[in-house]
Amino acid sequence: MFGIGKKKLNSRHNIRELEKEAANSLPKKYKISTQQTSKRTGKRPDVFAINPKDNRDRIIVDAKCVSEVRPENIKQVKEYKKIFYAKKGVILTAKDTIVSSEIKKQAKEAKVDIKKGKIKRKKLFYE
Repeated sequence: MFGIGKKKLNSRHNIRELEKEAANSLPKKYKISTQQTSKRTGKRPDVFAINPKDNRDRIIVDAKCVSEVRPENIKQVKEYKKIFYAKKGVILTAKDTIVSSEIKKQAKEAKVDIKKGKIKRKKLFYE
């Protein structure tokens, strides 16, 4: 019963390095947690940061190592912001991820920042 349907991480992905970069890119004044699970919903963003001096100052970062950012990614970060009461939501993508102008517009409307990281994604042989 347990573990059925669990996704195995493709060994050709750089997602772990991208998650580390996401955590390290945040200001040092924040207390940073990676893969913190919500007790109410079970949702788990890649990085959750909270300012110890101001508990309302929270940031959610979701690392995406994909060929292009999709509307579902923005919707996911919006949901994380709502669950964790975060003021700011960020999608950190790989250096070579495609972000269309339509996606940028949707992200701006949703008050989600899209930033490119320094790490390139590992491409498959047919890409």
